[in-house]
Amino acid sequence: MHFRILVPTDYSPTAIHASIEALRVAKKVNCRISFIHYFNKPLLSSGSRHRSLEAKKLKSHMVQLAAQNGIQMDMEVDFYAKDGRFETEILSFVSRHRVSLVIMGTSGASRFGARVFGSNSINLIRNSYVPVLAIPESAKVMPIENVVYATDYSDFTGISFDTMMKLAKAVDAKVTILHVKTSHGKTHKSWTKSFDPEGIMALHNVEYCEIYEEDVLSGIEKYISNEQPSFLTLSAKHESGLDALFRQSVFQNLMLNSKVSILAAR
Repeated sequence: MHFRILVPTDYSPTAIHASIEALRVAKKVNCRISFIHYFNKPLLSSGSRHRSLEAKKLKSHMVQLAAQNGIQMDMEVDFYAKDGRFETEILSFVSRHRVSLVIMGTSGASRFGARVFGSNSINLIRNSYVPVLAIPESAKVMPIENVVYATDYSDFTGISFDTMMKLAKAVDAKVTILHVKTSHGKTHKSWTKSFDPEGIMALHNVEYCEIYEEDVLSGIEKYISNEQPSFLTLSAKHESGLDALFRQSVFQNLMLNSKVSILAAR
């Protein structure tokens, strides 16, 4: 599979959990995986020497982590250490190295800062065209057996959908296209242009599900609670108007509070 996964880590329990899941995904889909750690360079230290030491530390950490979890690292693996801030450097790295997917841990809304300022994963999704698989510390991704794409039809095609389909196809997972219909909701104008129920049903291992719920967020949460998908897929489109504010609210609430992993891109 011509695919490259990037996994940022700060060695926290959340990052360690995401790294383990990322290794399992890369192993299963047989793709390249790169790990990166951003650090603050000591004032009196040589930048290149410190980067080399940090990269060796990162490699040792991941090799040990893989061994502890019974994962053979026989896929293509890279290790990077960069002095700088994640928030300002990660977008440049993703672009330069043609990353296909970022997998990272998320602490959700348990911290006040995450609720007010948004998590690193949310900021990355909103500022990059590369999809992010955000993994809460308690969530599991592997094995990828069933994935859900929640859509209001305004975002049916795009990077999120394409990435989900590539991963699902690689492991022969079931895909469910989920639409929550409300009594006051409007069918988006792109319905007839981008959504083809017959075409969807004709795809291998893909099904369509429409449920009725007065609140979209509650409908999605109930569905994933009942079905327990490997991960939920969303689109975080940049639009204007009240509809956009509503969609962004659903997206942010799911990103900060979901117990299941979320694959998303703008």
